[in-house]
Amino acid sequence: MKKTPFILSIMFVVFLIVVFSTVFSGPENVDVVSGNGRIEATEIGISAKVAGRVEEIYVSEGDRVTAGDVVAKLDTTTINSQLQQAKAHRVASTDRREHQDR
Repeated sequence: MKKTPFILSIMFVVFLIVVFSTVFSGPENVDVVSGNGRIEATEIGISAKVAGRVEEIYVSEGDRVTAGDVVAKLDTTTINSQLQQAKAHRVASTDRREHQDR
């Protein structure tokens, strides 16, 4: 009959181990992130019709915009000089053509 207290004490130790391991263990699923707040899942890409450096930005992240809204201003120095160069080439071509026709 002396085995009964020994078995009960082993069962009590096992019970304590199970309780402590359950209470003091970390979260079961470590891949779960919890928190509160606002989550946005929409990401829209925008692009300009021409390439260039951004001179000014008129909106901030999170602002609502609609199609056709101007959101940034590009530096037009490069594109304007390219336009002037193209006009000069056109004038030169026209002058050469007129000179050849004479």
